[in-house]
This record gives sequence, structure tokens and C-alpha cells, in this order.
Amino acid sequence: MLVVAIGLALELVVAAIVFTAPRPGRFGWQMYSAVPYIPAMWATVDGAEQPFELGEALINSRAEIDFVGLARDRGCEIVRADAVRVELADGTFVTVDCP
Repeated sequence: MLVVAIGLALELVVAAIVFTAPRPGRFGWQMYSAVPYIPAMWATVDGAEQPFELGEALINSRAEIDFVGLARDRGCEIVRADAVRVELADGTFVTVDCP
């Protein structure tokens, strides 16, 4: 009985440690337990700033997609805007001027 209790405790401790590991985790089941951070974004088109959802432009939105990086690197191309402004998780803004 003691061996079973130690084995069960070991499994619970290992699972708790792995579950709290930074993303992306080593184990596949963590992929489905993540909730993505989808930042607020605005596109400047012809001098007017309009909000847009980057997730709507993607065919298959997944939790492991870095929406902030995608908006920063490819936002101009996706939206065809003059500039893209992205609100980060800490409340600061990043503005990218499009070429």
C-alpha cells in the first residue's frame, strides 16, 4: 500500500511541475490546455485608425500562435494599412509603420 501511495504522489508531483512549466511545454497535452493572449490591435488606413481582429484573418487560429509577434511582423501585409498599433499584455503599445 505504501508503494502505491508513493507512486501516486510521484505522478501528481511530476504532473504539477510539468503543467506549470513555461509554454511551449514538452508534453503534447499542454498544447490543448493553453489559452492564447489575443492583443487589441488597430490599423491606420488613410489617416483613420480602425480596430481589427488578427484572429479573423487566420484560417486556423491555434493557441501557440504568437499574435503579438505576428501583428508586429506581418500586420501591415495582412491588413494593408499605413501603420499597425498593438497593445501588449502589460498595457504598453507598439506601433509599426508600414513601408
